[in-house]
Amino acid sequence: MKHAKKDEFFDEVKRWSERKHRLLGKYLPPFTAKVGSWAHEVYCVDAFAGAARYDDGKEGSPLLMAHLSDTAAAWSNPVTLRLVNIEKKPSHYKSLCEATAPWVERGIVINKKGSFGDKVTEILKDIGTRPALFFLDPYGPTKIYFRCLLPILNRRVSATELIINFNAYGLRRLGNLLHTQSRQISENSVEKVVNHVTSIMGDDGWKQDFIGDEFDNNQREVRLVERYVGTLHKFGYYVVAYPIREAIGSHPKYYLLFCSRHVQGVTLMNSFICEEEDQMLDEDTSDNLPLFMSAGVRQSAQAVEDRRILLRDYFEEYLEQHRRTTRGEIRQHVILKHFGRFHDKDFTKVAQDMVNEGVLVTGHGRKRFNDSEPLTYVPPSTGESKLRRRS
Repeated sequence: MKHAKKDEFFDEVKRWSERKHRLLGKYLPPFTAKVGSWAHEVYCVDAFAGAARYDDGKEGSPLLMAHLSDTAAAWSNPVTLRLVNIEKKPSHYKSLCEATAPWVERGIVINKKGSFGDKVTEILKDIGTRPALFFLDPYGPTKIYFRCLLPILNRRVSATELIINFNAYGLRRLGNLLHTQSRQISENSVEKVVNHVTSIMGDDGWKQDFIGDEFDNNQREVRLVERYVGTLHKFGYYVVAYPIREAIGSHPKYYLLFCSRHVQGVTLMNSFICEEEDQMLDEDTSDNLPLFMSAGVRQSAQAVEDRRILLRDYFEEYLEQHRRTTRGEIRQHVILKHFGRFHDKDFTKVAQDMVNEGVLVTGHGRKRFNDSEPLTYVPPSTGESKLRRRS
């Protein structure tokens, strides 16, 4: 029965899987173009490639990336995007090889049969010092031991990025065994599961969040994400987390963690995340609204205004500590703390409003400015700022 459940994963692509694949498809081209401007050859590693195609005919991540490699090769400044797929299950590996055969013949795709943990050292040796993005998207919460990530995290190549499917829900369910009182589960079995979670998390600090009743299940999942992000951050990466959900307001299926050594990568991914949030809102509301309404109408003007009022508060919090700064620095600070919540247009509008009000003064004295223009904060009198922007 366990094997049947795994096969069901490839019956048809789920809405949340489509969202995840769209994000990969949006981010990989600019990443490839950016690093390809000096490297000319870029790698993308799909660590849990699967069958490459769902039973309903839709393409999985290996084919998505293969088509992107064709696009990169046709750019005015062409870049060679090479793909490495890893798959352990024989039936999925067979399907993977058949689906990617045209790219394998051209030397663009390499398929490796085995597990990610067994193949990671071999793959890193083949890649050498070339830029690489690693897409780690297992079918469940128990497939990525932290020790297997270490060779990637310790790469000295600055253009090393990771997108990780972190299943906080599945890990939390395993972690809950730490305080189980069920007589049906032996102490030895509990110990094995607990050690298993520790191997995935990278250390046993997570245990303190599961002993006692300080946190409920939802809070424990958030704590797992925060701890995992914190551990990844120690290796010199900017790390942000985005909850992949079926719909607005639903519980996360898992979290997509994005790791980059360059903050510009995080701000770019933030833009794509906001696009996905808008599309998800559009999908969730389209059945309940008249057909003539556009996507812009569906997202109410009040919701946008409320979001920008909140962003203004975050601006002012930062500016109280940094009287001289730039819009780009404010944007980076807010995105790292509140990833996926604010659009580029929100940052532009709030900063422009503050310049128009005289709360921010540009270095050149003009109203129009870019992300790198020096800005000086002129604090308004108490209560004046919030009153001004709500009037």
